[in-house]
Amino acid sequence: MKYTFITFITIISLVCSFSLYAQVDTKGTDFWVTFGQNYTNGPTGVTLQVRLVGSPGTTVTLWFTETSSSQTLTIPSGGVVTYNLTIVEKTASYCQANGNSNKSIHITASSPVTVYAFNSMDSEGTCDATNLLPVPTLGSDYYYLGYASAGCYSPTGADAYAIIATQDNTQVYHNDVLKTTLNKGQVYYFKESPAIELTGAHITTTKPAALFSVNVIACVPNGSGDNLFQQLASVNTWGKTFLVPKVAKSTADRVRIVASQNGTTITQVGGTIIKGSLNLNAGQYLELQLSVGGQGCYIVSDKPVAVGQYINIDPSLAWIPAIDQRINNALIAPFVPVGNTYIDMHRASIVAPTATKNNTTISIAGSAPQALSGGTWIDNTASGHSYYDMQLTNTNGSYQFANQAGIIVFGYGYPGSSGNGSSYHYVAGSGLRNLDAAFYVNNIHNQDLASEVICTQPTQFRAEITGAMSATAGHLKWYINNVEETTARDQLTWSKTLANGTYQVKMIALSDDDVTTKTVEAMMTVSSSCAGLVTPSSSTVCFGTNSTTLTLSGYWGTITKWQSSVSPFSTWTDIANTTTTLTATNLTQTTQYRAVINGVNITDPATITVSSCAGTITASCETVCEGAGSVTLTLGSYTGTITKWQYAYSPFSTWVDINETTENLVVENLPQTARFRAVINSSTYSDPITITTQPKPTVSITGATAICAGSTSQLSPTSGGTWVSNNTAVATVTNAGVVTGVSSGSVTFTYTRDGGCSASITP
Repeated sequence: MKYTFITFITIISLVCSFSLYAQVDTKGTDFWVTFGQNYTNGPTGVTLQVRLVGSPGTTVTLWFTETSSSQTLTIPSGGVVTYNLTIVEKTASYCQANGNSNKSIHITASSPVTVYAFNSMDSEGTCDATNLLPVPTLGSDYYYLGYASAGCYSPTGADAYAIIATQDNTQVYHNDVLKTTLNKGQVYYFKESPAIELTGAHITTTKPAALFSVNVIACVPNGSGDNLFQQLASVNTWGKTFLVPKVAKSTADRVRIVASQNGTTITQVGGTIIKGSLNLNAGQYLELQLSVGGQGCYIVSDKPVAVGQYINIDPSLAWIPAIDQRINNALIAPFVPVGNTYIDMHRASIVAPTATKNNTTISIAGSAPQALSGGTWIDNTASGHSYYDMQLTNTNGSYQFANQAGIIVFGYGYPGSSGNGSSYHYVAGSGLRNLDAAFYVNNIHNQDLASEVICTQPTQFRAEITGAMSATAGHLKWYINNVEETTARDQLTWSKTLANGTYQVKMIALSDDDVTTKTVEAMMTVSSSCAGLVTPSSSTVCFGTNSTTLTLSGYWGTITKWQSSVSPFSTWTDIANTTTTLTATNLTQTTQYRAVINGVNITDPATITVSSCAGTITASCETVCEGAGSVTLTLGSYTGTITKWQYAYSPFSTWVDINETTENLVVENLPQTARFRAVINSSTYSDPITITTQPKPTVSITGATAICAGSTSQLSPTSGGTWVSNNTAVATVTNAGVVTGVSSGSVTFTYTRDGGCSASITP
């Protein structure tokens, strides 16, 4: 027997980025859906509805395979949009006849959304709803969950399923019998005879596909007949521990547990066995009835199982994910039923670890997160988990539940103000991780490691493998930084103390054919505190003017407070803020910020450097002659208002004000070298610029005070510059200062020293 296994690579970095938002879960951008027959009605007698929950502005397209037509929707500000299919669209997506068809809808979104579908009969109110599973999470190995009608509403009632191919040339098998081959978007619909039970049927495909339980009408004992509608998860996502919450009003919920492996043993607390036994083989199921009141039902199996809950107000079916499929953020929106559904009570049930249940928050229609209200936590002591049941009153906005320790959220509805039937029930938010062969680090699944933080040492490594492994030594090998951990060879569990840093971890497993291996990669973060990472929107701000927002991420627990400190960063001042963001404004000196988590753990500080932001001065020239000429100074790249300019002579310790407030300052006849700066906002200073003065040269006639006509004379200095005559008709001069061709008249000789300073003499 071969098994599916994980070979796993983990990268550990110092950057703490704990977040379950990136987990493999019920949110996505690519979905498929089809609808099954609801009682005796055709498409004209039903309301088919799609409910989309996500970020405002997200664009969602519904593509109808049969008609090659589409409908584009945009999620509004409330975060939820409802679309009721037209008669043409209902006809193109509503299955009634066994066999193949094109009756599917392909739903794509511009950003992740949660999608729900609702099937309601207009005249009688039979209805149910399901969440849709993103295409990347779909598998090819399923077991059916439904409920045979057993004569209820015979001959109409019947177990049924519909399967949608997501790729061409997909073969569909029912209990290992080939039923059909589908191309992308095609649907295989199968409706069983009313008295025949389909639960436990093994449905497999050669390529990933979407499987829906679409019972025409079922009579779960102690409830009237109703349509069942639930997309089923593939075997690789099944788990071993489950908490089934008791829903409001329903008095005798039923639970079915289906095994995929022979020799599966079940233990449970909170249910009474109705059918089957606690020992199951593949395809067999156990049926329980939940106790009235109590703490819900806790289920444990030694091999992965599927669990479905049937509420009996009017029957409806919800998939129950394993506790291992918790996520920290789930979006839900109650349906807006039309026709004779009678449903006016919408509720949510939230499962969370008991120890962290009070950290669960809710955000309605994009509002700020707040504590749960309107319900009561029920603690299930056997499981260490609790569930909270509350009413949802806003049918136009989304509800976002969050808890960093993980939650699973269910949605359901029933008639609250009438005695009529009808109900819907579905899982609104959960993980869809691969659990049949997984690698865990400190109980964090490999598919989550990229967005989690490992903070407890020593680090615990655990492999969960379904099926037989090779008996050959070395069938399970572990590596860190490509070096085998030989002491962990063939160990399903082992531990190692890891310092903060980056590591590559790999596990290689060998199946019992001694040939097959597989490698799976992921990312992991190790932090000694798990206090998270403080990230500023800007690490440099201007003196007294700019602001920066610090954001805390990657933490585990509750924010106790923030703290700040200035140089030398030895004393910390508390800031009464328990949110994930802090805005620092009007800083006048470099400051560090940090957050305190759970009253104990402290983040690494983030440093905000305060800069003058007073700009830089450029000059038209940086060397002038003392007492002569001019230079233009220009201030650029500053923030704020120029208060004044200042200058200082050597040793540049005393600054003298210049009452100018323009960006350009003209300096004339500078007597000595000086530095200049601008004052911004009365308190910050630009970088200074130095203007150097050169002394004027001293010129003379060598040995005389005059030049006689007809003579040759010598001017001084004789080098290092250039002499010129302003009247060459009277006399000329060489660069060396030799005067020739002298005749009567007026002449001025000018000497310009290298560097630009000049002086003149008129004999």
